[in-house]
Amino acid sequence: MSAISCLWKVLRADLGLRFDEDSYRGFDLYDSDLSLQVRQAGAKVCVCGDLLIEHFSYGNFSPSYFSALEVCLKKWQGLLPLNFDASIDPKADHSALLQAFYEERMARFSAREKLLRGEVPNEAKEVAAVREDILLFHHVYEKTSPTLADSLREIDRSQREGWITPAEARSFRWKSYLYHLFPRKRV
Repeated sequence: MSAISCLWKVLRADLGLRFDEDSYRGFDLYDSDLSLQVRQAGAKVCVCGDLLIEHFSYGNFSPSYFSALEVCLKKWQGLLPLNFDASIDPKADHSALLQAFYEERMARFSAREKLLRGEVPNEAKEVAAVREDILLFHHVYEKTSPTLADSLREIDRSQREGWITPAEARSFRWKSYLYHLFPRKRV
């Protein structure tokens, strides 16, 4: 593994690595930067798969994220790309791809901001971006809702408002029944 974005990170003290406060402001890409520092130090970046941690966020791709991305790409240009598809020319102009990525992330950011203000996203790109968040919410909430009734109420509301399809609602209902009727011991 080359670089990771993470919820929880453990570093070996003997590597002497630390957050680059001079290059980065805030929380955007600090974890990827630390991963690249680990790689540059000759150590490995690994993922521990036996801890059950579920992160409730895709991240926040705000304008500050793209500023940090520019800093990260400039700082690590001698080491990048770490891995890429052989059919992709790393020297080619990928500005159209980056612009599309930027527009999708900004649509998601805009939709989340509207939801936080109690508004309803109305642009197609915003609705598509928020739909992913709604699906993630149900995936997590079916396991963690206080009661089965709470979970079913949220599923019905999401279906009624058009965020999830009837087939997705059925699937979420079944999983909610399973989680609440046959609870697993949670650590």
